[in-house]
Amino acid sequence: MSPVIKEPRSCAYCGSPGPLSREHIIPKFIFNRHYQTSQERPLTNIITRTGPSATPAEPTIADVCSKCNGGFLSALDEYASGLYDDYFAHSFERGIKIRAEFDFVRLSRWLIKLAFNVGRSRNWPVALIEKLRQFVPFIRGTPGAIPEFWVSLHVLSPISSKELKKLNSLEHLSTEQLESIRRPDFRRVAHWRSEYGEGILVGMNAFQFRLCFPSPLKRSAWIKASHQLLRFAPASAWLEPGKSHVVIYPSSWTFLDELERSNPLQRNIQVAVNRIRK
Repeated sequence: MSPVIKEPRSCAYCGSPGPLSREHIIPKFIFNRHYQTSQERPLTNIITRTGPSATPAEPTIADVCSKCNGGFLSALDEYASGLYDDYFAHSFERGIKIRAEFDFVRLSRWLIKLAFNVGRSRNWPVALIEKLRQFVPFIRGTPGAIPEFWVSLHVLSPISSKELKKLNSLEHLSTEQLESIRRPDFRRVAHWRSEYGEGILVGMNAFQFRLCFPSPLKRSAWIKASHQLLRFAPASAWLEPGKSHVVIYPSSWTFLDELERSNPLQRNIQVAVNRIRK
């Protein structure tokens, strides 16, 4: 038999052979912020050979060169850390008007970077990974490299204490852990597909961003796709490239509503709860 020749690894963002470093799949600043407020390391859901698991470690991926890691990727995380402190770290009651200031391009580059990192580490469908790989020039900040995509924002409202008390399955959790669910305090990166296209969901606590990579559509179909997406996430707002802010109100939806319709999220919560019970 001929020996198996392994291709040398190269940087996922520039193609150079290295030296390669470890890029945090979920940015390190998020772990630091969580620890500062709770004095506990957040649990991260991972897939092992034996199935889904949760770990307090900070998962990384080792196919990013030092130059990219310490350059534009670090700069994107630095920008997002400011958004985290200003918005993502807070909860907003229903009826509160939120005026979120942002740089559309930098925010989008960061969100897609998270998806690309998670997708490579979670073995997402090859076609979707290749779609995200087409965004690499955009993530790098290459002038003019802005592919077509849409971004919507959906802000979850906190769960009422009365609703929270009904959840018997969570009775073993501490007050701090229950409060983290009520606010909510969780991060997720997932992918989705519909008849109109496919995309990714990046959840930063109450702030849920949905990016859509549309199939070629006629104007009438685009309008239907747009309405469908907003119905799926009540009180969502579109982020527009030409604007530097969005005005949005927290949705009637809470973390419980998200949990009810998301099987992967239910699984991840159960995995984390089982670990806490141990």
